[in-house]
Amino acid sequence: MRPLKLTMTAFGPYAEKTVIDFKALNNGVYLITGDTGAGKTTIFDAIVFALYGEGSGSGRGSDLFHSDYVDKFVDTEVELFFSCRERMYRIVRTIHYQKKRGGGVGSLTKNAYLYEDGELPVEKETLVNARVTEILGLDEKQFRQIVMLAQGEFRKFLESKSDAREQILGKLFDNRIYVDFQNRLKIAAEELRREREDKEREIKFYLTDDMDLTMLKEKIAHSLEQKNQIEETICKEKEKIEILRKRQQIANACWEKKENVSKTESKYQGICDEIRKKESQLAELVCKKKSNDAQIPALDQWKLQLQELQKCIQDYDGVEVLTKEIQLLQKKLNDAKAFQEQSLKTIEERKNMQKTWEQTLETLKTVDVQIANKNHELDKKRERISKISSVGLRVKKMKEQEKNYQGKIQQLFVCEEKLSRETMDYLEMNRAFLEGQAGVLARELSVQVRNQGHAVCPVCKTLVNHVEQELSEDTKKQIPTQKEVEKAREMMDLSREEAAACAKDCEVLKSTVENGIREILDSAAEIFGAELSWDVLKDSGYLSEQLQSADKERMITESELSVLEQQQREKTRIETQMVENQGRLEEALEKLEQSKALYVSCEKQYAVKKQEIHMMKERLTCESKDRAKEMLEMIRSKKNRLEEEMKRTEELLAQCMVQLGTLKGHKKELQLQKELLVESAAQLAEENPWLKTAGDMGDLLDELTEELSSCQTIQKQLETKREQEALLLSQWQNALHKVEKLREELDKTENAYQNLWKLSVLANGQSGEGGKYSFSRYVLGTFFEEIIEMANYHLNKMTGGKFELIRKQDAGRKNEAAGLGMVIFDAYTGEQRDTASLSGGESFQVSLSLALGLSDVVRSHSGGYTLDTMFIDEGFGSLDEQSLDQAMEVLHELSGDTRQIGIISHVGKLSENISQKIYVKRSRKGSTVEIIR
Repeated sequence: MRPLKLTMTAFGPYAEKTVIDFKALNNGVYLITGDTGAGKTTIFDAIVFALYGEGSGSGRGSDLFHSDYVDKFVDTEVELFFSCRERMYRIVRTIHYQKKRGGGVGSLTKNAYLYEDGELPVEKETLVNARVTEILGLDEKQFRQIVMLAQGEFRKFLESKSDAREQILGKLFDNRIYVDFQNRLKIAAEELRREREDKEREIKFYLTDDMDLTMLKEKIAHSLEQKNQIEETICKEKEKIEILRKRQQIANACWEKKENVSKTESKYQGICDEIRKKESQLAELVCKKKSNDAQIPALDQWKLQLQELQKCIQDYDGVEVLTKEIQLLQKKLNDAKAFQEQSLKTIEERKNMQKTWEQTLETLKTVDVQIANKNHELDKKRERISKISSVGLRVKKMKEQEKNYQGKIQQLFVCEEKLSRETMDYLEMNRAFLEGQAGVLARELSVQVRNQGHAVCPVCKTLVNHVEQELSEDTKKQIPTQKEVEKAREMMDLSREEAAACAKDCEVLKSTVENGIREILDSAAEIFGAELSWDVLKDSGYLSEQLQSADKERMITESELSVLEQQQREKTRIETQMVENQGRLEEALEKLEQSKALYVSCEKQYAVKKQEIHMMKERLTCESKDRAKEMLEMIRSKKNRLEEEMKRTEELLAQCMVQLGTLKGHKKELQLQKELLVESAAQLAEENPWLKTAGDMGDLLDELTEELSSCQTIQKQLETKREQEALLLSQWQNALHKVEKLREELDKTENAYQNLWKLSVLANGQSGEGGKYSFSRYVLGTFFEEIIEMANYHLNKMTGGKFELIRKQDAGRKNEAAGLGMVIFDAYTGEQRDTASLSGGESFQVSLSLALGLSDVVRSHSGGYTLDTMFIDEGFGSLDEQSLDQAMEVLHELSGDTRQIGIISHVGKLSENISQKIYVKRSRKGSTVEIIR
């Protein structure tokens, strides 16, 4: 990785856009120097910030990078062009502060963009960081440890543990295949171990209570024998139950037959009694039917009389209906005549109303135009009031500006007086200082003459043997020191800058006030139609009077507009009423015509109904409707009673004959059933001789039921026991099958597991006396040996052979990563010691040598990553002159024609020996950069 061009805006002390073109520097060592606090380390911060979004040293967060020389809302931006493995990249990062509503600084947001040749841009901070790490092969922490040695960061890579060095070297030399090999072995071994442990646990689950396979097989054989014995006993019980059930069925059948013979005999006697009763009832019903048949002629006569009476009642009903209809028609005729008279009156009234409203509308036809004109007039008056109010507000603000301007002038007078006073103080003090230098020189020469007898003047190099005059003590006290003179000059410069700033503010305020007054006067002239002076406008009474007058005119216009709007509403109301009235007038005319047609129709119906009622009255046979109803009800009652009596007699007669036939059929069936039951019971006794010896049939059934229940209970108990034994046998047989299968599977994987586990432990590193030593660290140890060898080459030159790095393969603790450790061999003492025991200067020499060695090995192997740039921030101040020369010799030799090494240092000797410089200068407006070659 090599930086090509760095651009910083509002970043730290770099307020303005600052560009550093690294292509202008030749390969080799260059120095970044300048004023203290000017921003030398900030250049390294900007490079690391561009790459990773962080600073170059611990504790330098990105939220501290915004420049204090510019407004907080000016965005911080860093742009870096760099190359890596012959490809060009451009990365841009920004910091933006949000504005709070109502003022103030809100939260910050950070954006990042990475541009690659031929690729789509990468956006968002996390994605850019990941891509930069992929391109460089180093994350931010590793980059600061081996490429950018920032202040206080020298010892970190030197004192890193084996696992931390493994991460750095693993990315540089791509150890992914070895780590993947380790992980695959570990995962495979763990999976096989878990699989075998699961099988062992499953075997323990099946073999409970310390039981082995032999005991399990014995239990299976014993259980099988028990099950067979139970099944034999169950078969015997089933045979016994079957015999008892058959006897129970036979006894039940015999008992039922005897019971049925007795019941059949009882039913037979009952049927005979019912037959005698039904024959007597039948004779009575036959006599009653003959009597009813004699009344049939009278029944026919009553039916004819009923028909005549019903017709008479219907005629009376028709007369009543026609009478009501005639009355209703008479009422309709009267209503229609009255409605026609009222309609004619209403029509005349509505016509008169239409004429009146038309006359009123004629007087209001121009009201809409008047309202439009009055609204336009009112808008102008409101606009004038708004303009007058606006001028009043601007006059008020400008008066405050004038007051601020006067205050700033007073402040300028004070600053100028202070500047004048401090200028006089500085001139007087400087004069006294210059005049007193001769006396100071004479005093120093006098002391040398008294002590040595002679002295040499430091100005003219003349030999002096005596000094005629020395300074008095009072004069010595009055001579100011150079620091006091410089302090007085600094005070004068500060006062001058303060006065200049105050004068500039006065000019700005003066210009603002004059322009503002001019704009206000122009606006007032446009409103009032006359040129006015500023003094008149400043007088609040003038604008107040104008505003009151304009508001009074507005109120008059609004009152006139209100009257016109009332007239407009009246016009709208009348127009609406006219439309409604016209509709109602047309509706009244239409209803009048309908009423006339209805009147004619009702007259015709009235005449027809009169004729119909006359004809119905001539057909009436009874003196009244009520008399006809009485005769109808009396005859109908006689007729209904006779018909009901005849019907009931016939129904009872038919029912009695059917019942008598049914009873006689039942009598024959019962006789036959009784004979069959007696014959069947005798046959059953012949087939089962044990029934003849049995006593009471009920007792026999009870004995059989009790004995059958006992046998069934025993059978259920045996079956339950058989099921339990079968379940236990099945469980043990299944357990035996599972255990034998699991044992077979464990035997098959035993050798594979032992070999795989040994390989995994070996590859991933096993805790022991020397720590954990993995396959990956073993491979990286080869590269680490080369790095130490190259580092010792540089370290030998830097320390004159005093120190040598030695690889330490063991770790201090059993569970600590091993293989990539280091110790220092001190040739002066002949002892090895830990790197943490090195002093500041020694630590810098060793860390630098280690970083240079790492860079050499990476370049020689070209494992996909190249380190052709290095940055060193301070550290040289801890070296003595000889060590500094040795370190610079190594750096010059190492950089050669292909690498750049940037150094930040205040050591004067480095500035003398390094021709290429980036000079950073501080000012009150921010820092600037200049490249010197």
